Amino acid sequence: MNEYQKYICEIFGKHPETFDEIAQATMSIINHNIKDYNARLIGFVWDINYSDLVSNSHHAPIGQSTNWWRDAEKPLGYPGFSGRVWIRISNKIPGFASSIFNGSLTHTGTGGLGSYDSIWDKVIAKSHKYNDYYPGEYYSWEYRFFIDDFPKFKSGEFREILDNYEAKIVWKKLMSEKLPVLNYRHRFVWEDPKIKINDDEYLNKYMV
Repeated sequence: MNEYQKYICEIFGKHPETFDEIAQATMSIINHNIKDYNARLIGFVWDINYSDLVSNSHHAPIGQSTNWWRDAEKPLGYPGFSGRVWIRISNKIPGFASSIFNGSLTHTGTGGLGSYDSIWDKVIAKSHKYNDYYPGEYYSWEYRFFIDDFPKFKSGEFREILDNYEAKIVWKKLMSEKLPVLNYRHRFVWEDPKIKINDDEYLNKYMV
């Protein structure tokens, strides 16, 4: 276990074994990173897909190399999941918000302040129109993580996904059919229950 994985265990209490636990560990680290600003996470959503070659242009699994220049003689990516992440925070924080993911072994890319077609678009739009509700601060980025950084996930929930895929491959080979690629999508949604109630009550004010 490397120092980053130890840090996750220290903050989250264990090393993540499932998609949900990777998300929950990331949320724990975000809350740890923003607590000095009297802020807290009030929403977290990701929508991610598997790829054999998640780009390593800026980040790579611990112990592996990045490849900003896309040198064909070096790895161009590693197995993992990529897509988009959306977060809501209770109040403003200084600096670059993407830094709040530091230590999570998950990585942000292009993005920043804004809704970016989030599940909170309606409440944000209403609050901007009427200026009578504070929805918190909201951000979104391109997002990725590498499977090798989460060994218990790799040998646990992800292993089950691979086993199911490999069973399909065997069957397709027997039937002389075209072999499928591993296509797996995961969506995680968490909202602070009290904030969700407040959002719903606010939106109901303007229902005709």
